Amino acid sequence: EGAFQNADANVRRVAIQTYTTLPTPDRLQTLSLRLNDPHPELRGLVRESFYALSKDAVLDPVVRQSSIAILAGNDWRGQEQAAMLLAALDEKSVAPRLLELLDSPRPEVEESSAWGLKTLNIPAMTASVLAYLQQRTEKNVAYTPSTDHQVAHLFEFLGRQKMVEAIPLMEKYVPKLGKYGEFSRAAAVWSLGLIQEGTVNEALAATLMVRVLDTAGRGVV
Repeated sequence: EGAFQNADANVRRVAIQTYTTLPTPDRLQTLSLRLNDPHPELRGLVRESFYALSKDAVLDPVVRQSSIAILAGNDWRGQEQAAMLLAALDEKSVAPRLLELLDSPRPEVEESSAWGLKTLNIPAMTASVLAYLQQRTEKNVAYTPSTDHQVAHLFEFLGRQKMVEAIPLMEKYVPKLGKYGEFSRAAAVWSLGLIQEGTVNEALAATLMVRVLDTAGRGVV
C-alpha cells in the first residue's frame, strides 16, 4: 500500500497492476482511492480495471460501492472517473448525483456527468435534464468546449427518450448563432429528427434546408 503514495507514477502503476492482478475486496477498497490519482493514465487504468473486475460476482459490489463513495466526494478527478465507470456499469442509483455534478466548475466533470446521464438513459430524469438545459440556454454566455459537449450529450438523451416537450428548446439551436457550439447544435438537430420521425414539420424542414444550403462562414446567420 505504501507504493500508492510514491511520487513516481511508474511505481504507483506497478502497485495498481499488482492489486488488479491479485484482487480481493479489501484491496479494491484501497484501489478505489486511485480513481483520484494525479496522473490521468493511472486513474483511467483503475477505471478500466474496475470495469473488468466487476464481471466477478464477488467483486462487483465492492467496485460499485467504492466508486459510488468516490462520486459522492469532492475530488474532481475521482468524480470524472466514477461517473464514467458507474454509468458504463448501468448503476442507475447515481443519476441524482450526476444531475448535481452538471454544475461542476471542472469541465471534465461537467462533461462526464452528462455522458453518464445519457448512458444510463433513465426516463424519470428527462424533466430535470430539460429544466437544466433551459437554464443553461438562457445564460448569455458563449459555450466553452466542455459545455458544448455537455449540452450535446443531454440533447441526445432527450432525443433518445423522444421527449416532445424538448422540441421548442432544441429548435433554438438550429439557427447559426455564435453562442452555441457545433456539437450541441448538431445534437439538437439530430434529436429533433429522431423525436419527430414520421411526422411533418414544414417550418422546421425549411429551417434545416437553410442550414443544408449554408456556405457562409461562422457567425453568419
